[in-house]
Amino acid sequence: YVIEKVKISNLRFNKLTSQGYRLVPLAKAPAYQYLQGDEKAYKNYMKLYQKYEPDTERSEQRFYELLDSLNNSSYDESKMIAVDGMYMILDGAHRASWLMNKHGGDYEVKVLKIYRKM
Repeated sequence: YVIEKVKISNLRFNKLTSQGYRLVPLAKAPAYQYLQGDEKAYKNYMKLYQKYEPDTERSEQRFYELLDSLNNSSYDESKMIAVDGMYMILDGAHRASWLMNKHGGDYEVKVLKIYRKM
């Protein structure tokens, strides 16, 4: 692993679709779309999870609680966003979406880049 700073818009999101997962830019992540005013994007995404991965811990309520926490507390940079070698987010997509919404795509964020065997 390595810790590095990257432009937040360079991060990628592994998005669930009805045809499986698809790697997309962070700007296409449902959490980011929600923060940009498209509330249906996140609600529809949660419906997909309920259909294809019903045992997941994801929920609209948890997302809203996270947003409330991020909006009412200072962001803790020690809780880095984890990515793989191709900058696909492994953990922290909601935080990354919040940061990009707040600071813009050119904002640089520290990531924990984890190299894994394929």
